[in-house]
Amino acid sequence: ITLRREGDLKNWETFLNRLRLKSFTPRLFGWSVGLGLLMLLSTAIFSPLISKLISGGSLPIPDRIPDYINPLKQLSISQIKIQLISQGVVFFIPIVIILNIFGEELFWRGVVFPRQELRHGKITFLIHGLIWAFTHLFQYWLIFPILIGSFALSYLFQRTKNTWIGILAHLINNALPFIIMIFIPL
Repeated sequence: ITLRREGDLKNWETFLNRLRLKSFTPRLFGWSVGLGLLMLLSTAIFSPLISKLISGGSLPIPDRIPDYINPLKQLSISQIKIQLISQGVVFFIPIVIILNIFGEELFWRGVVFPRQELRHGKITFLIHGLIWAFTHLFQYWLIFPILIGSFALSYLFQRTKNTWIGILAHLINNALPFIIMIFIPL
């Protein structure tokens, strides 16, 4: 709807160009994988510090959050799998991940970023990265690793001008733990 209101969507090709869904090259694949791993590793690297701040009372977290996102629980992938199966949500995860990733990337990188770029030019990646990171404040205890991933994604997107980089990196970061979970026996 937003793109249609801009009035320049004449056909499928202009639609793809406007969303910056360009060809996917081996180089872009490499950058995407590296970015996805950076996003995943930044969370792993900050986890001990986050847990220490939370257990020490410096960083309070809500009382009623699911165990699988509670940094104090430190559940194994097998334990998370059992919990998700028992809650009956494990079968919805692939659908939610795909809708979330494509929705976020097409909206934030395909629609919002190009508009911000018209106004902010070369520093758009900083503004965009900060705004996108803060849309994830529902997990405020992860803000530092999220900021790293947000700035890196925004920077690489601005350089490549290709939404596929965010889609693949986001898939690696969000879906890899669940893909691993599939192969771990109960």
